[in-house]
Amino acid sequence: MKLNWPLRFDRSTPRRLEPVRFTAPFAQPASPAVPFTPVPVSLFEFKRLLARYKRAGFEGHQIWRQSQEKYFFQPKTPISMLVHTIIDPFTSPEWMIEDWSIKFMLSERLLTHARKQSDTPNWYEDPLIAATWGGVIATCFRSVQAYHKSFAILPMVGDRLFNEDTGWQIKDRSIDGDLMTITFTLDS
Repeated sequence: MKLNWPLRFDRSTPRRLEPVRFTAPFAQPASPAVPFTPVPVSLFEFKRLLARYKRAGFEGHQIWRQSQEKYFFQPKTPISMLVHTIIDPFTSPEWMIEDWSIKFMLSERLLTHARKQSDTPNWYEDPLIAATWGGVIATCFRSVQAYHKSFAILPMVGDRLFNEDTGWQIKDRSIDGDLMTITFTLDS
């Protein structure tokens, strides 16, 4: 028996398989041979179907909207968000060097830069600005920590932190013996 390729085998009785010529699905025309004929609908029936369609869409939107309102306005547990003002000293419980707490403050020049970066009138409470500048100040603490580890003393006034050329300079250093805190005022 001569076989013509491509072949497709259909299942028949378990004892015998017959070769059947393969027909590609894209070889058949996409549109049916019989054109689509719309069913005539009266004007009254059309308006009734349109009103039903609109009502179903409106009801579906109302159900969705009610679920969203319930989601947005249902009482949730409050999220504790610590708002740090940029004019207050930056501090962290981890910023300790030999039982002394380290704090950082920004100079007037850096506060002016922060005010220019913020779009809100209360720029000193802007959480984005506080987070951005807080990241740089965390880098400053790591620099102070590395300086203390290398030289066994803290940086002095005039020293630059984390970069010799573009790093922030220590403008002032104040020590509070009662609270065991050292506050560095930073300038650019």
